[in-house]
Amino acid sequence: ESIVFSDGCKPWPYQIDAVKFAETANVRCIIADEQGLGKTIESLSLIRLHPEKLLPAVIVCPSTVKLQWLYEIQRICGSSKEFPTQVIQSGKERAMPGFKIYIVTYDMLKNKDLFQYLPEGTVKTLIIDECQRVKNHLSDRAKAVQTVAKTTPHIIAMSGTPIKNNAGEYFTVLNLVKPTMFPHYQKFLDNYCDYYSSGWGNKVGGLKDSNRFHEDTKDIIIRRTKAEVLTELPAKNRKFHHVELDRKLNKAYAAAMKELEVLLYSDEGDTFAGGTAKIAIMSKMRHITGVSKVADCVDFVTEFLLSTDRKIVIFCHHLDVADMLEANINQWCAEGGFEKVCKLTASLNGNDRTRVIEEFKNGSSRVMVSGFIEGANLQFCS
Repeated sequence: ESIVFSDGCKPWPYQIDAVKFAETANVRCIIADEQGLGKTIESLSLIRLHPEKLLPAVIVCPSTVKLQWLYEIQRICGSSKEFPTQVIQSGKERAMPGFKIYIVTYDMLKNKDLFQYLPEGTVKTLIIDECQRVKNHLSDRAKAVQTVAKTTPHIIAMSGTPIKNNAGEYFTVLNLVKPTMFPHYQKFLDNYCDYYSSGWGNKVGGLKDSNRFHEDTKDIIIRRTKAEVLTELPAKNRKFHHVELDRKLNKAYAAAMKELEVLLYSDEGDTFAGGTAKIAIMSKMRHITGVSKVADCVDFVTEFLLSTDRKIVIFCHHLDVADMLEANINQWCAEGGFEKVCKLTASLNGNDRTRVIEEFKNGSSRVMVSGFIEGANLQFCS
């Protein structure tokens, strides 16, 4: 409870409860808190408290959040000198001795030579971020995670949505965390899952007896919703999400940067026309970064929709970026049975803006894409 992060912040009481829960479970558990409650903070607080027991650690995560994890490690655990971290960027790289934390993607974990330079038994903790990505226990991705897990004494699986389609998807992560309790897929289905007829045979459905499942897993699964911890959260909570520039846009960004450098170090840059040209180039660069954030934003929003029952607003500056967000999220919503996105733009008159906001507030749509509009009351949203 004495933890203070590098930015002066401290974990919330419910986050401390999750740390204590994991300690009681000998750090073999599933943290299934609703998105936005700080699962990353909870897992890294454990590492900071018990480095001698939990390090070296491997964090396996989607490629879009590798830099986010690095930032959070430095913020929560300490400097790169105290917690040296290797972010493995490509399939050609190998985990090298001397680091305390290794950040890899699911696809990189399939590489059998990834840990060839580390003595067997080096890794003490495996953190599986967005663990629903190994829901198919027969997939190569799941098998790669299972291979590392077999020789790792401590496992923290994290997801706001460990089940997306049916209760059978829970098996892989339960087997990783507690293989003695959940040794066989078919046995898990028989004991815990319902079936229904699809017309072409039986399909796995939901939990047969949710109370029994919760009782059997109460020592290894912890989940809280925002509503449950609302009194502990501030009215406004800012979180920063670091995004890598899309490789497809690297050339365009580099060209704009070069163009800007020419102006900065030339006499023309000091003139009024030169100043205007600088602003134009920087606007172009800002636009490139806006386009680059679309995929990560869609990932964040879809995870939010699945793990919460709240509404969310995405503010964006560029019209084409707003269109891309709307199209991508609408496509996902149509496939998942969600209501399509509401859109609020500065081109609407006052009456139409009010109408759109009221429709969003009272309707079934849970996502709004909006420009920066003054005077719009959206406090009913995240």
